[in-house]
Amino acid sequence: MQINDATGDVRTAIGWIDGTRWVMPIGSDADRTTILPAGSRADGTTVYNGDGITVLLQTLPQGRTWLVVPKQ
Repeated sequence: MQINDATGDVRTAIGWIDGTRWVMPIGSDADRTTILPAGSRADGTTVYNGDGITVLLQTLPQGRTWLVVPKQ
């Protein structure tokens, strides 16, 4: 899954096969992307909520952080 901003710039991307998920080394925020354990609760703005995954954006004093929460 690739996450772009409103201007089309790549912010981050994640990959997954079966139960394995990883942050891909592309996008300006790849180093600020965290994959949480399945079903975790997290604060942030939901930017994507699909069948198997939710992506949240946190805006913190040190910058933006992307949180990826698998549903299973």
